Amino acid sequence: MGFTNALKKLTALALACVMLPAALSACGMKPQNPDPTEVPHTTPLPEAPCTKTHYIRYWPEDADYETCDYACTIEKPEFSMEHYAGGYLNAAVEGYIEDLEERIERQYMPAAIAHPPYTQVSCEVEYVNGVTNIVFTEKHCFEAQPFTETHAYMFDDRGGEINMRDIFLSYRAEERVAELIARSIKDRPGYYQADANTVLAAIDVQHGAKATEDGCVVYVKAGLLAPYEEGELAFVVKFADVCPDFVGRVMSADEYRMAAELMSYAAAAAAIRGENIENGEISPFTATKFMGLVAPTLGIAPSAGRINVPAERFESVFRGCFGVEFPGVDKDAHDIEVKDGFYCVLASRAGYECNVDMAEAAVEDGLIVIKGDVMDGRYGSPVSSYICHAVVRLERAPGSPFGFILRGYTASV
Repeated sequence: MGFTNALKKLTALALACVMLPAALSACGMKPQNPDPTEVPHTTPLPEAPCTKTHYIRYWPEDADYETCDYACTIEKPEFSMEHYAGGYLNAAVEGYIEDLEERIERQYMPAAIAHPPYTQVSCEVEYVNGVTNIVFTEKHCFEAQPFTETHAYMFDDRGGEINMRDIFLSYRAEERVAELIARSIKDRPGYYQADANTVLAAIDVQHGAKATEDGCVVYVKAGLLAPYEEGELAFVVKFADVCPDFVGRVMSADEYRMAAELMSYAAAAAAIRGENIENGEISPFTATKFMGLVAPTLGIAPSAGRINVPAERFESVFRGCFGVEFPGVDKDAHDIEVKDGFYCVLASRAGYECNVDMAEAAVEDGLIVIKGDVMDGRYGSPVSSYICHAVVRLERAPGSPFGFILRGYTASV
């Protein structure tokens, strides 16, 4: 009972603290997007319409290139507001510009000796596995030695900003990345002899990496790991190399991805009432909550803000995840209506996110047994916190949406 009450309190606190992203545009206005309970996105984010313009600013404002104290030109992406995420992406771009202008005024202008000193920014927008990369490449010429610096932003399919930890599905991804980079540059000509801690200090988790098809490109500023003349460094880091040590021995990297996703949904659903799952014994409340979280992966919401999933598919997905029939809708868990052969699921934003931070895994009696900590908050959240310990038992099932049937989920303090 104490464990259940503790989880209820944690959940209530998490729900109370959830806020819609509050990034502001340059004019101080909130992007015009629907609230979480209103109309969600109606088109997928990948390939969302994006145009580019050029933003130019001189210091002082009434100067031109010949008379200015500093000049800045930016290739600026602008995303269509017809997409739900467009406002959040545009607000992030405005936030980047504000940050750059502040750096120019505080750092670059006082150190400037060029005539005139300037910063030129190019931008690339890339769509990779449901992630949007916005990559700004800054070329600075204000000192004797010009330099280039990359600032990368990554976003999920709703315009929420994510980072390196989210890509690698690990709350400590940067530690593993630092180890890999340190080993890769050891004894290589032109690099400093840096250990993992030195490399870790040089990594920018939030804006120092962009997503690739199988991992990330990690950028390190000039002068930190090699002589300044070598310029900015870029390291290609593969997802499989950052996974826990049991990956490759107990399961593949692709299986790790799928298991992590399945366990995230299950942990978030089970944490509400502190319930366990054993051989398909799952309450209607937890089952409904689980499907409310999974439904956005099953279809795009129409203008009414509901995802209409054919009953056969809805029930098949649940059966593929737990090996039993869906026990029925509990509306206390999520707003789901059953009518005309469909489960009509309200497509609201998740109130919070849980993940199982996997520490170890082994094969026992034909099942993969995973032990780890249930964490409240996405992998890249700066305020993620421990909820409980969990033991999860998975059975490989090629027909399952996540490649596994969850045979057991046991939480303990």
